[in-house]
Amino acid sequence: MIIETQFCSLDASYAATHSEVAPGDYVLLAVTDNGCGMNSETAAQIFEPFFTTKEPGKGTGLGLSTVYGIVKQSRGHITVYSEIGIGTTFKVYLPAVDKPVTAHQSQPDAILPKGHGTVLVAEDEAPLRILAAETLKRLGYHVLLAGNGLEALVAADQFEGNIDIVVTDIVMPRMGGPELVEKLRRKRPNFHVIFMSGYTEAAVLENANIGKDAVLLNKPFSMEMLVRKMREVLEADAPEEETNTTQVDV
Repeated sequence: MIIETQFCSLDASYAATHSEVAPGDYVLLAVTDNGCGMNSETAAQIFEPFFTTKEPGKGTGLGLSTVYGIVKQSRGHITVYSEIGIGTTFKVYLPAVDKPVTAHQSQPDAILPKGHGTVLVAEDEAPLRILAAETLKRLGYHVLLAGNGLEALVAADQFEGNIDIVVTDIVMPRMGGPELVEKLRRKRPNFHVIFMSGYTEAAVLENANIGKDAVLLNKPFSMEMLVRKMREVLEADAPEEETNTTQVDV
């Protein structure tokens, strides 16, 4: 694999054939592999939500749609060039800045509300899963962890207490969030749900069977956003009570 960076300009003539591009200066990140490559029909669809060339049970192929969303949110541009049997090059263009970049001053540790009860976290991205578990435990929650829907069902079956809320990614290997929730409700009908997804809300509602009233947390999100969304969901039908807080590093 080859990774390259360089400064470049995209002019008006390029923008004329790429309607989403604004002419100007960009920083280019190019990533090239020497894999099997892909045909033009596949290349034309790779950034679409829920498109994958993988066989069922072999993975979700979600990364490129997430990358596309991040690049667009940054007012950037991404292209792909591929040849069968030769390899693929992805080029990411991010707008260049014409002034010095100042270091971001991090905010003081967030003051987050403490909680209680049991949370089942189902997320196939290990760093996010572990970070969520560590944060929730420090705030007083009991946490069950799973890397996919099937693992979550096993964890729920082995746990004898009540599960108050399920926080689950929508698309995971082996079993996704909507199917997990459906199967869990057959045995445990009384729990809240927060779905996580790297896709936009419109894409999720169009392609995933979660219901129009489902609670959705869009990736990427901070632990503060997760905790506050959980409190919002859990307290929606709970009697009003005094809220305790604790200081945690998020």
